[in-house]
Amino acid sequence: IPDKPTNVKISKWLPQEDVLRHPNIKLFITQGGLQSMDEAIYSHVPMVGIPFLGDQQYNVRKMENMGFGLAIDPDELERDRFKQAISEVINNPRYRNTLIELAELARDQPMSGLEKAVWWTEYVIRHKG
Repeated sequence: IPDKPTNVKISKWLPQEDVLRHPNIKLFITQGGLQSMDEAIYSHVPMVGIPFLGDQQYNVRKMENMGFGLAIDPDELERDRFKQAISEVINNPRYRNTLIELAELARDQPMSGLEKAVWWTEYVIRHKG
């Protein structure tokens, strides 16, 4: 890419969760895959979603309705709309604040994932399948 800024990295693959947890990350532009969105929520990174396939449309609309990002229809994607969405999400603290609340709700569980897996495995054994 000609004139690429020095702070822009190009790679075939990056450890997304590590990138999202970096303190300098302000925004995640996503297609709306569920795992990617979960990683962004846990990392408190607001999103601009541009869905293309399958459940992405539903996920991105839910993200927008819950207040932790904005959705852009790929058929209506234009430079000004894209810039406006990015600016809104980066500069309005309500998106990140909503994520902080959601992540706290998700983490506030009576038992860990491993404890749940053990409990349900034992449940199935107790009740013979």
